[in-house]
Amino acid sequence: MRIVPGLANAAGANGTRFESTLYLTSFGADTTVDRVCIPEAGEVPPAPVTRSLKAGQTLRVDNAVASLFGLAGKAGTLRLRSAQPFGARAVTPVPLIELSTRREERRYMQAFRTEHGGFLKRFAELKARIDALTERLGLGTTLSDRLAQGL
Repeated sequence: MRIVPGLANAAGANGTRFESTLYLTSFGADTTVDRVCIPEAGEVPPAPVTRSLKAGQTLRVDNAVASLFGLAGKAGTLRLRSAQPFGARAVTPVPLIELSTRREERRYMQAFRTEHGGFLKRFAELKARIDALTERLGLGTTLSDRLAQGL
């Protein structure tokens, strides 16, 4: 028996979607795999599903929760059984919302630098000069330190 945790066909935050792909591989002779989804507490399990594999065959099941059981908005664990040796794994890709958010953040930062770059450069130059002068006068702390202390 094999346990495959974390299969999903469910919506996530910010419009993301989680859909798991299941891979089954027969290691020897022809194999029949019975799949039983372990339901969430208090739910009735869906009917078991059987798939047959030829010797050495790998079967890919996209969006396994929907394809095998017709379920939407669900995530759970899969229990698989067979009299023959077999392998099982699932992949649930991370949604690209995070990547697009980072891309958008970089775009905003670039626009800010383009619009205010001259000011930022001048501010950094003046701050460095003030810190150097503060140190030469022996005030012991830089302007940054004094501002952080509220002086």
